[in-house]
Amino acid sequence: MLCNGTLSKVKSLRCGVPQGSILGPLLFLLYINDLPNASKLLHFILFADDTNVFASHTSLNHLIDLINTELSLVADWFQSNRLSLNISKTNFILFCSHRKPIPNINIDIHINQQQITQVKSCKFLGVYIDSHLTWRDHIHHNLSPVKFQKVLGLCIVLVMFCLHMFYLFYTTL
Repeated sequence: MLCNGTLSKVKSLRCGVPQGSILGPLLFLLYINDLPNASKLLHFILFADDTNVFASHTSLNHLIDLINTELSLVADWFQSNRLSLNISKTNFILFCSHRKPIPNINIDIHINQQQITQVKSCKFLGVYIDSHLTWRDHIHHNLSPVKFQKVLGLCIVLVMFCLHMFYLFYTTL
């Protein structure tokens, strides 16, 4: 590469893609495209470099065992493909009905003998979700008091406009 009159040295790569390359994102997607084949029981959602894994079961203890077993297969896939998992950016959330309290027990989910942190809320493709799938956390993160006042003001203007239009419509009859 030539930059400001200086030519960089040629280096060979044994694996990976140079950061910042145009083909990098596409090659990465092709590279991890078979990750969902690592487990037949987990459901994967891949979006760019963000991977989400889902599992469900009626028994919490069975679910924990199932996830830990399947995550060992996912860890094997990572090792075989010379990829590493950033455990500090990895967490899990337990979804349940708002009618049921979340069990207050220590849930041990791990990959490569590293504990995965349990969270009560997380961001999923730009939307904050909590363990009861309410909009509370998303609204809290995205609607500051100033934004709320502006939205409320807009709603009041729209209601007043609608009432005025309704009045005009009513009086024309």
